Amino acid sequence: MTMVKINKDTEVIAGGSLTVNAASEAIGIHHMTLYRHIEQGTVAWYRIDGVTFVPVTEVLRLRKLKESRATERL
Repeated sequence: MTMVKINKDTEVIAGGSLTVNAASEAIGIHHMTLYRHIEQGTVAWYRIDGVTFVPVTEVLRLRKLKESRATERL
């Protein structure tokens, strides 16, 4: 089982998923921003029993994108 470090305090199973709230916190964006991306179809997601999940691969992709955009502004 491979673990992926999401932030300094959190590791999750590679191939796993996070709730929208946990994913948005790991990315560093507001949860409504993540929901907006989901509605626009730019983020992979799925729903189980009314709970929306985002795959860890998407969380890592979005965090990397956010970090690259932040360095472009410097």
